[in-house]
This record gives sequence, structure tokens and C-alpha cells, in this order.
Amino acid sequence: MPIYNSNNAGGFMGPEPRYVGTHDVTNPIAEMTYNKTLGTNTRLLSNIYTEITPTFLKGLKYRFDYGYDYILANASTWIPIYELPINGNRGHNYNELTESSSRNRRWNITNTLTYNTSFGTAEEGASKPHNLLVMVGQEAMADDGKTFSATGLKFSDENYNVLDMADSGRYPKGSVSSYRLYSYLFRGMYDYKGKYLLTINVRNDVSSKFGPKNRSGWFPSFSLGWKFNEDFLQDYKDKITMAKVRVGWGQTGNDNIRNYAYAAFFDPPDHARYPLGIGQVNNYGMQLYSSFENPYVKWEATTMTNFGLDVSLFENKIQFTGEYYIKTQDGMLVQNPMPIAAGRLPVANPWVNLGKIQNKGFEFNVLYRKQEGDFNYSVNLNLTTIRNKVLDLPAGSLLNTIG
Repeated sequence: MPIYNSNNAGGFMGPEPRYVGTHDVTNPIAEMTYNKTLGTNTRLLSNIYTEITPTFLKGLKYRFDYGYDYILANASTWIPIYELPINGNRGHNYNELTESSSRNRRWNITNTLTYNTSFGTAEEGASKPHNLLVMVGQEAMADDGKTFSATGLKFSDENYNVLDMADSGRYPKGSVSSYRLYSYLFRGMYDYKGKYLLTINVRNDVSSKFGPKNRSGWFPSFSLGWKFNEDFLQDYKDKITMAKVRVGWGQTGNDNIRNYAYAAFFDPPDHARYPLGIGQVNNYGMQLYSSFENPYVKWEATTMTNFGLDVSLFENKIQFTGEYYIKTQDGMLVQNPMPIAAGRLPVANPWVNLGKIQNKGFEFNVLYRKQEGDFNYSVNLNLTTIRNKVLDLPAGSLLNTIG
């Protein structure tokens, strides 16, 4: 099929039935030539921190972190008049300009206060047997976005492609979004002579993606460890560098859904226009839901329980890790399909907490590493098994589809 035809507006040839039949195909070179977008992006990234170590209490430290990320994007799309005749479904019989701009600002602040100390009666030549670290903290994160675009149609002079010169159109569109996440943290770590280990974590997360009554979620965790080689395997310390058993339990939260998922929103009025009367003038009709509300949607919680064994041999040349884990996801965040009669696409479906899934299995990892002069090499082998089971799925949920 020929690419160019100087007799057509724009100078390109359209699809011919002898080559493409009656299919709605196009001339790809014409589309690439005339549908172009030029854009600029400006980004500012910054991070600062400070640490303060007071002299009145040994082991106390305060740290402040601040991060800022600003993105400004501008784009311009100009489409001139061009023809792709014969099966002329792909031509453009009017010119068009779209100007768009978006701004996004993210920042995060972290404040932590850490106290690290050792106490107890030390044996000769050894450090104090009890070691304690306590940390409390606060985090805040914000993500704000704003977009704006306008489209103008039918420019009498294509050399003046600015929106003020459009004979019709100038359709403006815009959107705003905002997200906040506040967290409060606690961590306590204790060990006795470095061989009996205890870690406790508690965090409270507050997300703006959920309704006022469900924004807060508490997620605790703990772990216990015992380096038993220091009690039973001292006769083999030249071969067994470390041997530890451990058990852990903990919860994490998930708020990975769209902003304002708990609330209902409407489409703009011009999304429901109907040509009526003499001249077929567009009249605005009813406003349709762009998303359905669920004020009860809340944090999804994942609970992990694990039992592990860690062994290091020959000064860490060989390392082995084995673990049995049980991972349970409860109140999973999913979009529940609405009946087809609702007349909306799946993107409008409400977010809900549904179901309970459990994964469990074993994980094994073996690492061998060695240094020969200036040459280092390592070999790593791992094996994972997983068994998945649906523990709960309410009857009738997630069964409707849109065809």
C-alpha cells in the first residue's frame, strides 16, 4: 500500500480496499507523524536529617529526617487536519490542540528517639550481660496531586495553535487528589549475653484512604531467638560459628487502594449529554456514579508466624537457613463487582474487605562463599514450598462479571 499521496490533506495515503478489505485500519506513519505530544518534566528531590546526642543521658539519641519530592509536568498535543480517504475512518477533518499540566508533591517526616544501654555485673574481660534498645518514633507522609487540561478545536490558522485561537471547544478538565499516612512506632530489643534474643514491635498507622471510623490500624509483632551453640556446642566452635533457633509472629497492614475509596463520587455532568429537540442540542441529563461508596472498608491485615533455624559454619563460609511459615491474609481489599444493571465499568466497583487466605510452607537457603586471593565467589541455593488455602469467602461474593 502506498504511504504518501500529495493530493490528500496532510500528504498521506489512506488504506485501500484491495489491500485491507473493509477493515478499519490506518496508515501508521501518518498517525505517528500527526499525533505528537511534546512535554517537559521538572523534578526537585531533597533529603535532610539531623541527629542529636544529649550529654545528660548516655545512650540517648534523637534523629529527624525530612524528604521532599516535587514534580511538575507539562504537555502539548497538536493534531492538524489530515485525510486518510477510501475507508476514511482514521482521518482527522478538524485540527485540535490539548494543553495539560500536572503537579505532584510528596513529603515525609520521621522523628525517632532511641535509647541504648547495657547493665548487669560483667564477668572479667566481658561486657555487661544485659543489652537493651528502646525506640519510639513518629512518621508522617503526604502525597498531593493536581491536574488540569484544556482542548480547543477548529483553528482557522494552523500557524497559531494556541487555545485562544480555537473556534470551538476549549473543554477544560481537572482533578485533585490527596493522601495522608501518619504512624506511631515502638521497638524494644533485648538480649542476654548476645545469645537469648527478644524483639517487640508495635506500630499504629492512620490512613486517609479509609473512612473516619476505620482509619487507624494496630500492627504488633515479636520474635524470640536462642543461639544454642554457645550453650551446647562449644566443643565444635571451630566448625560451628553460629547456630540459632527462632520463632516470630507479627502483623502488617495494607491500604493499597485508591484515594477516597470509602466515599461515592459522580461523573462530571457532561458525561451524560443527550441530543434533544430541533437542532439536536446537547442537554445534560442525570449524573452517574463514577465510584460506589463503602464507609466500612478498613485495613487489610496480614499475619505471619514463622519457626526458623540459622546455622553458620567455618567462619561463615557456609550459611544455612531453614524456616516454616504460615501467612494469613484476612479482610483482603478487593473490588466487589456490582450487578450489570448498575451500568458502570469495573473501575467504579466499591472496595470491600472480603475473604481469608492462608499460605504455608518451607523455605531453605544455603550459601557458600570463599575468597582466593583477590578473587571472591559465592554459590547460593534456595528451595521454597507453598500450600495455598481459601479459609473464608462469603457466598455470592466476587462472582458477578461484566461481559
